[in-house]
Amino acid sequence: MSLDLVYDIDIDLVTSHLRDYLKNHGLTEDKDYTVITNDIYGGDDRALTAAVARADKGKWATFFINDHNVAAKIGVVGKGVCYDTGGLSLKDNKDMVDMHHDKLGAAIAVDFALKHRDIPVVVTLVNNLIGPEAMRPGEFVSSYGGIVRITHTDGEGRLILAEDLKVLTDRYPEIEVVLVGTLTDASFSMSTGLPVIATDNKKLQLMCIEANGKGDMKIWPLYPDNVRAHLSRHDLADVDNVNLSYGCNSGWRAFEFLKYFYSNIHLMDVAGLMTDGTGSPLLSPINGVELRGVEELEFVIRSLQ
Repeated sequence: MSLDLVYDIDIDLVTSHLRDYLKNHGLTEDKDYTVITNDIYGGDDRALTAAVARADKGKWATFFINDHNVAAKIGVVGKGVCYDTGGLSLKDNKDMVDMHHDKLGAAIAVDFALKHRDIPVVVTLVNNLIGPEAMRPGEFVSSYGGIVRITHTDGEGRLILAEDLKVLTDRYPEIEVVLVGTLTDASFSMSTGLPVIATDNKKLQLMCIEANGKGDMKIWPLYPDNVRAHLSRHDLADVDNVNLSYGCNSGWRAFEFLKYFYSNIHLMDVAGLMTDGTGSPLLSPINGVELRGVEELEFVIRSLQ
């Protein structure tokens, strides 16, 4: 994907560049893809995305690509956080340096969409910034799936993905969805440089293990620990975005949160593509990163078909 699309963080600029990128690959707006932005959307089912975007003047833009295959059985959602400070749950400086790469999930999903025109793809571009209007820990947000208590503002990706799921599943109610994002499962992905996947699908888990053993593909299944029993909730909310007893640094906890909104999902954490395999950040992880991520997403999709 274009270097500009990975390094840019201004929502208007990234939106414009993504439109140009799709046009340069032969796609026509309103025919091959649609764009929904905060300034033209009046619905209340984007309340979680709007909460994340508040510190950036409420700006967000959702791209729905390949929305023409009425028989689609599987779709993709990519996390498009253009810059992630962690919000008021502020990241350390060392963890914030490369956060313009927090939209790698969206970059991978878009490039996948260009290669597989029969598979619908949704990505939302948004920033998670700090400021007087920023989303607050302890805030309650009424979403389409119920009331969500924001316990940690650095768990923003799952909030956006939850609403992108609705965009996709409103159009395709029975669709199986693979979500792709930098969810920073530090226990494995960041330390190995490998993408990992949280899934309840035993066949997919085994195929990932077998492919790794043969050297055919480098993606590893995450296995649940006791987090399944720990989707916490406040008395005044239906679900917390993060269980503070365990923190937000887990693909499995994000997976369980997203399953609260839609159950037929698989969550691919590509945070490992931001490191050199030792946990050290790659300051310029562009060459080959998107292609590698697309290849492994293709493997996941093939395994599910």
